[in-house]
Amino acid sequence: MDYWASDHRIASLHGALFILLLCLLPIALRALRGRPRLPPGPNGLPVIGNKFDLASEATWIALRDLSRKYGDVISLRALGETIIVTVLNSMTAATELLEKRSIHSGRPSSIISLSEMLGWNFSFGFKGYTDEWRRERRLLWQYFHPNTVQHWHAVQLREARRFLQYLLRNQCELNDIIKLSLCRALLGATYGIPAKDVKMRHVDLLTEGETGISEAYDPASFHITWLMRNLPSWLLTAGLKGKLARWRSQSKAVVEVPFEDWQNALKQGVAESSMLSDLLGIAPLPTQVTREIGDKDKAKAVAATAFFAGSDTTVGTFHAFFCAMILYPEIQKRAQEELDAVVGSDRLPEHADRPSLPYINALIKELIRWYNILPLGLPHCSLEDDKYRGWDIPRGSTVVANLWAILHDDERYPEPDTFKPERFLKNGQIDEDVLDPGSVVFGFGRRFCPGKHFADDTIFINIASVLHAFDIMPALDGQGEPIPVVPKIVPGFVSYVLILSVWQHLLMRLLENLGAIQVFNPRAIEHVRVSSAVRVRRSLAHVWAKRKRCLPPGPPGLPLLGNVYDISQDAPWVSYRDLAAQYGDVICVLLVGHPVIVLNSTDADADLLEKRSAIYSDRPKSLVSLSRLLHWIWMFSVKPYGDDWRDSRRLLWQSIQPSTVAQWHPIQLRESRHFLRYLLQGNYDLQEAIRLSLCRTLLSVAYGLPAEYVDGRYVDLLREADNTLTQALDPAVMFIPFLRYLPSWFPGGGWKSGIERWRAVAVLTRDLPYQDTLQAMQNGKAEPSLLSELLGDLDTMGEIDEECVKGVCSTMFVAGADTTASLFHAFFCAMVLHPEAQQRAQAELDAVIGLDRLPEHADKPSCPYVSALVKELLRWHPVSPLGVAHRYATVMTNIWAIMRDPERFPEPDRFRPERFLKEGELDSDVLDPSDIVFGSGRRICPGRYFAEDALFINIASVLHVFNITPALNENGIPVAVEYKIGAGLISYVTTPELFFVLNRS
Repeated sequence: MDYWASDHRIASLHGALFILLLCLLPIALRALRGRPRLPPGPNGLPVIGNKFDLASEATWIALRDLSRKYGDVISLRALGETIIVTVLNSMTAATELLEKRSIHSGRPSSIISLSEMLGWNFSFGFKGYTDEWRRERRLLWQYFHPNTVQHWHAVQLREARRFLQYLLRNQCELNDIIKLSLCRALLGATYGIPAKDVKMRHVDLLTEGETGISEAYDPASFHITWLMRNLPSWLLTAGLKGKLARWRSQSKAVVEVPFEDWQNALKQGVAESSMLSDLLGIAPLPTQVTREIGDKDKAKAVAATAFFAGSDTTVGTFHAFFCAMILYPEIQKRAQEELDAVVGSDRLPEHADRPSLPYINALIKELIRWYNILPLGLPHCSLEDDKYRGWDIPRGSTVVANLWAILHDDERYPEPDTFKPERFLKNGQIDEDVLDPGSVVFGFGRRFCPGKHFADDTIFINIASVLHAFDIMPALDGQGEPIPVVPKIVPGFVSYVLILSVWQHLLMRLLENLGAIQVFNPRAIEHVRVSSAVRVRRSLAHVWAKRKRCLPPGPPGLPLLGNVYDISQDAPWVSYRDLAAQYGDVICVLLVGHPVIVLNSTDADADLLEKRSAIYSDRPKSLVSLSRLLHWIWMFSVKPYGDDWRDSRRLLWQSIQPSTVAQWHPIQLRESRHFLRYLLQGNYDLQEAIRLSLCRTLLSVAYGLPAEYVDGRYVDLLREADNTLTQALDPAVMFIPFLRYLPSWFPGGGWKSGIERWRAVAVLTRDLPYQDTLQAMQNGKAEPSLLSELLGDLDTMGEIDEECVKGVCSTMFVAGADTTASLFHAFFCAMVLHPEAQQRAQAELDAVIGLDRLPEHADKPSCPYVSALVKELLRWHPVSPLGVAHRYATVMTNIWAIMRDPERFPEPDRFRPERFLKEGELDSDVLDPSDIVFGSGRRICPGRYFAEDALFINIASVLHVFNITPALNENGIPVAVEYKIGAGLISYVTTPELFFVLNRS
């Protein structure tokens, strides 16, 4: 028996050795082929790679610094060669890879799988480049492309007016006012929920969703995702299960809550015409676009995406706007002068005023440039092997665009840290030769944000309205001295301006009888983080095979870890930009053996993501798989490149393309007015107010939800969705999948416990606005919207079903709200830091609009400085500094680096709207940040024009009404304000709110 046992053991050993040899043989053969020639990058430490190279608070800054050493395209490594991240720190690299080459239009599989697990896959922004992504993105795009987005101007205008009323009443925190106003605009446009039904629960819904995303997608929590995905449920600890359940519930709420509100409004007959009602064919919109109708679930997903994305991002922009007006009172004054001249004193700005408000437009551009909502954007993933400048970009590589670096390029934007709307002006008009930050912050290629134009219109009508009605001034301390404002960016899925003090009072410019009134005491902004969508290769054979390829240059990394420590976790776009300075504008970083190509120039971005969009339009598999796992795959921005993605994007694009985006101007104008009123009320949280305003705008456009249907729960839903995506799309989990299966009690474990919660948030984000819209439709209160248009044509749209329509509407809501909120938040920060820009914008507004009305979209052509300010805002603060990764080799555009290119934007860190102006008009020779920040190639954000209109009308309104000034300390001295953004899928200014909003009359 012993002899037999011994032979048995020997035989077993031989068998095991034989199997091991079979496994190692292909690895050895592939190793002989040589390693790929990746973009240059810093040398990393063994195992951990470049982690310490990116250890700063702002990863995007660390990446920018690395690009200065290695070139605008750098590569980083983590876990040896397992993870390779290529970071694009210039507009050239981002354009070449993400715009010109559609093969980089994918999402990392880690992001996809994480979104699926957490329920955030309803948003096509997290889906891979697939047919499903195409369909959902098309659903949303058809309502927000430039030809249809003007349909939502009424909703935007209504909520902008309401925002002014809130400001006038001075009863809530500014954050709450902004979020509520945006929620009403988004829920009104997306779901048709009446404004009266949009409450703080909608704001809370957005906030909780953002918090959940930030937690779930936190790079430090990637191991949790791996555990949750791979371990059986009975092995998960209570903590992991609780996290998962919470994250899933948050994503579910983002979808379900607004949808239920829409259903209730429909039942009560109060639902307004909206995107959702149109998608479902209940209340078709009076548009001339070709509608593609999906099923109910897709409509819910699309509406939830529009609501969630639109609200949270725009909140950050509004918040930054108030900060900027305090920091730069001269800019506020100039913007108000333009508003007064164009609009006059007998009315408020409207979307039609936008062409006449070049300085306001420049201010919005500068706000977007100065304040990056997503400093690193969402990572791209390559669909197939590619070569760029002699470097290899392997299939499946993660490519990150350092949006912050692009928008802080001191060659493109001199003094990039200074808020200077003038940088976008030439001869008093928008300078077309200056890179529009909107072309950067809204993504590249086929992954650009479809809600870009809606967000732009929302930002415009609100900013113009606020500037026309109020003066924004710093808070005063106990001694009556202004408190210095030092803005900081809250790291997170969407970055926010965080200011330690507050606006203390408003000075109404148009209603003199109101006088000076106390305003708000904003809550501290929750810290969230942005995650790079990257994934780990499970096979050493694959890692060794990649070493043989000729990848773009990048820093040498550590064994296994690669360049993890070369990239700052807080500002990776800066690290990529710095690496690009050393290695070139196209770099490759290895993150745990996974190559990530980063494009740090517009040339690289155009060459790859635009010119080769056919192969760079997918999302990394890790992003797609995680999105499916977390139920976020309904967002077509994360869907793989395919018919689903095309259908989704087409549905959205046809309503918000340049020729149709004006249909939403009334909504944007309405919500910007509401935002101004909200600011007047005082005692509010600016960030919350921005989010609510954007929620109302996007929900009205996407779903037709009346403003009264959009309350704090949508803001909370957006916040929860953002937090969920940030937490669930943990880069560590996407790079190292086995971390998804570790129990919470295991060192590095804990991610999996949040899956159920993330999924719930994903489902809620998709279904809530849809349900609310259905109710509004039943009640006859739903407005014409993207949803109603799509639902009305559902029977004629072939394979597109209701779920696709839901996904498109939800994607518009989620993607549009969050990014635009971040930009609007950054706008406030820019106005504080650069008062000269605020003053000039106000001067233009006063000259164009006058003192008897508020700005409108029609004023935009007459307000070149305001338009330049918007461009500078997009450049100065890229919402997604690195955009969304394309696959297969993950390709990211360093939007921040491109927007900070000193050759394109001298003094890129300065907020200077004038850089976009030439002889008082917008200078077409200046790169428009909108061409970068909204994505590249086929993944470009379809809501770009909607976002730009929203930014213009909101910024013009705020500047026309308010002065944004620094807060005062206890000695009555202005508090110093410092602009700082946090890491996250969407970056927000993290500086506490140390500024006033004063009405100008």
